[in-house]
Amino acid sequence: MWVIHGAKDLQRKLDAMGKGKKLSSILRSAVRAGMNPVRASAAAALVTSPASGFTYHRTYHGHTSYKGNWLLPGFAKRHVKIETFISRDKQAAKAEVGPVKEAYYASQWVELGMQSRGYPAHPWLRPALRSNTRKALDAVSKAIARRLVQLAKQKVPA
Repeated sequence: MWVIHGAKDLQRKLDAMGKGKKLSSILRSAVRAGMNPVRASAAAALVTSPASGFTYHRTYHGHTSYKGNWLLPGFAKRHVKIETFISRDKQAAKAEVGPVKEAYYASQWVELGMQSRGYPAHPWLRPALRSNTRKALDAVSKAIARRLVQLAKQKVPA
């Protein structure tokens, strides 16, 4: 007969984790940890200027965004972000990787291209996700496992 010591204590800790913001915090941080390799790979793969290959024309010094801000060359490459979301029931989390809103052109025109204007597609986001799927899943599982170990070591009132 197998005897598991501490199962009731662990169950109380898991129940406590599911209450309040603890579970959603754990899920969000785990999903974010999983998307970090994807974000890094995507930013590295994003071409600097799709119109002229990998470098800007020597006379190009930036452009104005739709918000009126002056954006220097390479803005999209430097501003690839991860956003995490938690479900209403706090049982599921998701993450989105992509450029900030001011760099929308990186996902619309660079990733997909603009054939009507002669710009070929330079996919950078989808290949980053495909090549880092295993790393992302491993990072999520490691983050959750690390948090569960921390939780198991905590003292919970009976």
